[in-house]
Amino acid sequence: MSNKQKQETKDQKTGRRIDENAARRAVANATKRAEAKAAAKATKRAVALKYDSEKGTAPIITAVGKGQVADKIIELAENSGVARVEDELQANALSAFDAGAKVPKFLYDLVAEVLLFIEEADTQNQNNLYHR
Repeated sequence: MSNKQKQETKDQKTGRRIDENAARRAVANATKRAEAKAAAKATKRAVALKYDSEKGTAPIITAVGKGQVADKIIELAENSGVARVEDELQANALSAFDAGAKVPKFLYDLVAEVLLFIEEADTQNQNNLYHR
């Protein structure tokens, strides 16, 4: 059989003919996509927020990072006694914006819980870590 000819097999369940080379390519592509998705998910992200409740303005993203930069943001927060929240959904959503940007209105509900926790931690003079 030449390289140009299709290698076909019958699917045992359906009886349909399957192009083996096309099936191998589809599996390889699906594997690459899954690996890329897993690598992106495994990348640690960190976002720092600033909010002045007296001014009542939108929270501001003061730092955004992933990987080693995220580790540094977390280290600085810990060393400064800043209350932290670990929430992958929030970190992923907020890391789409640059440092200095105001949190968009459609994300207010997402950060409200974080701001409430931080305000309570500051009031109680605690350096707590909240896992969501």
